[in-house]
Amino acid sequence: MDEAKIVLIVDDDGGLRRLLADILRGSGHNFEILEAETGGSAIEELKRRECDCVLLDYMLPDIDGLHIISMIRDLERDAAIIMLTGVGDETLAVKAMKAGAFDYLPKASITRSDRFFLLIHTILNAIQYKKTGTDRKKIEKVLRKNEERYRGIVDNSPVMIIRFFPVDFSVSFVNQGYCAYFNTTPFDALGENAIELVFGDDRSLFTGVTEGLTLEKPLTSFERFIKSDDDPRYIVWSVQALFDDHGTIWEYQCVGSDITDLKLAEKRRRTREEHERLAETLHAVGIGVITTDTQGRILLINSVAEDLTGWTHEDAVGKYCGDVLAVSDETETGGLMDIQYTWVEKGFEGRGTNLELVLTPKTGRKKNISLIIKPINSRYEGFSGLVLGFMDITEKRILERLFEYQNEFLQSIIDSQENIIIVIDRDRVRMANNRFLDFFGLEPGVGGEAELMSIGGAIVDAEGCLAKPAPGGWTHALVDPGRQSSLIAFKPARLRKPRVFSITVNKLSIDEELYVATLTDVTDLDEKRRVYQHRASHDALTGTFNRTRFDEALAHHVEIARRYDACLSLVFMDIDHFKEINDEFGHQAGDTILKEISRVVRRATRRSDIFARWGGEEFTLLLPHTDANEATLTAEKIRARIETARLRIPRPVTCSFGVAGFMEKDTVETLIRRADEALYLAKNRGRNRVESR
Repeated sequence: MDEAKIVLIVDDDGGLRRLLADILRGSGHNFEILEAETGGSAIEELKRRECDCVLLDYMLPDIDGLHIISMIRDLERDAAIIMLTGVGDETLAVKAMKAGAFDYLPKASITRSDRFFLLIHTILNAIQYKKTGTDRKKIEKVLRKNEERYRGIVDNSPVMIIRFFPVDFSVSFVNQGYCAYFNTTPFDALGENAIELVFGDDRSLFTGVTEGLTLEKPLTSFERFIKSDDDPRYIVWSVQALFDDHGTIWEYQCVGSDITDLKLAEKRRRTREEHERLAETLHAVGIGVITTDTQGRILLINSVAEDLTGWTHEDAVGKYCGDVLAVSDETETGGLMDIQYTWVEKGFEGRGTNLELVLTPKTGRKKNISLIIKPINSRYEGFSGLVLGFMDITEKRILERLFEYQNEFLQSIIDSQENIIIVIDRDRVRMANNRFLDFFGLEPGVGGEAELMSIGGAIVDAEGCLAKPAPGGWTHALVDPGRQSSLIAFKPARLRKPRVFSITVNKLSIDEELYVATLTDVTDLDEKRRVYQHRASHDALTGTFNRTRFDEALAHHVEIARRYDACLSLVFMDIDHFKEINDEFGHQAGDTILKEISRVVRRATRRSDIFARWGGEEFTLLLPHTDANEATLTAEKIRARIETARLRIPRPVTCSFGVAGFMEKDTVETLIRRADEALYLAKNRGRNRVESR
């Protein structure tokens, strides 16, 4: 059973109250009736309980109806108020409605039995209207609360949040976490280019991150390294594509977290592992080795160094290096700490790091030693200390031969490779294999400015390859992590055609400025790729674009025309009586006609026009930035040239043309349909003519 609807009847006429109550009870609806004789008693009744509807007499002995409406609103009651008026009270009732009453009814009209339905209908409408308004207010209140709660969570979140539009990449929202991290304000960030803010102005990075986002997989992430106030920072960004109801991306949302502490912790762990591996290696070498931290305190001393200095590993670790490796020479006295300090702060100012010194061991006689000092440059933390290698002077030549052997061993390894391998920095070639020398016709010892210029001059621009840099800057272009391609094309003077190489560059951990570049000849693969690309987009018989490539171009240009209000026209053309040509002269002759007509059309059109074989003897011509009138003139010019062309069959060949210019509401399908209808019209009107729609 429906829940009872509570109706309060307020009138000083007891007979009218009873009549109205009887009407409501006899209506068949579930009404609960309350009565009040005065305005004061009505207000007291409303204070005690909620009512769905109030039938209110305008003229009461104690309070007028307008005042009662105001008092009901002060009680924050949602009852629907229907004003009951006498004859001539309509003007006052209208005032009451402006004050908040739902409707008014003249008493004379509702007390007639044939008008009872009007009273019932008005009450039910009033209750339903108020219920709908109340529900809407509750929903709006909940939504406001949820929005305020969401906004509070977003703004107070420790993570960075930034949203931007995909069309122009302008920032639409940033939270307080983003502003605090980058020391900015929403006012300064809104409208800025998000590619610059989030992706470091690297459009290729943005494309690589977002190109795989779909409705099924709308989320991805990437890490970015930045420098702020000379301190390294690492941010992991989660990038989410937000789609509209049509499946189109309408906004991107990026949520970033600073992972610098995690990265630095990982770096420290790896550095520690490097030191442990270094310790295992150094204990196996045949020279004395000591490693220190950045302050000169000993971290490791190997067994040979123990023998030379007289210190054990347990006693030496933690001591200052100058206390353990006490050295002097003819021009400088004191411990190694002085030399180490000079090395770190001034780089020995030209004295180098290969020294011949006198060692005073803990026990025993002094020894002449050869000392080599190198920085420990961790790939994770940069400079982290020194490594000191030393031996008796008699072992000096052995050490030199060891270094020479290492270089020769490395050279023999890279010479055995079929690929071009070079060791480079950003300015020159340090080492190259024979394959490199043979390819460029160079002699051993390459690396001078003239050789570098000649190699840079051999780089050529090729599709999909690294753009040609300045002749002397090609090594810098190779090691640049932001290069636009992993392919490079060289054409030395002795070659007729350029060769294409794939580029692989790895950094040498022993020197932050040295790189190993491997160039693999992929010319044959690249040529095959180009052939396959051409086959995929061109008609094999005529050499024109095929249907697939034309469909892509048409969709692209229709979108441009719609977005920028640009002119665009589509022309359909069909060879007249082509079946008769095939039947009379054979299909081979028909193929020849198709190729010759294709050549005629290409000569009569612009390079920007897109000409394709639609199928059989039918062709399409897409004319960007061309309205329908200009397209009709172009089609007429082509028609005339075909009609007068000397083709390889003893009969005239003509074509019919249908032209359609792009309209504001056109889609790809409607544009094609209008061009096809125009072609059909040209056929019906006698062929060898141009029609437009």
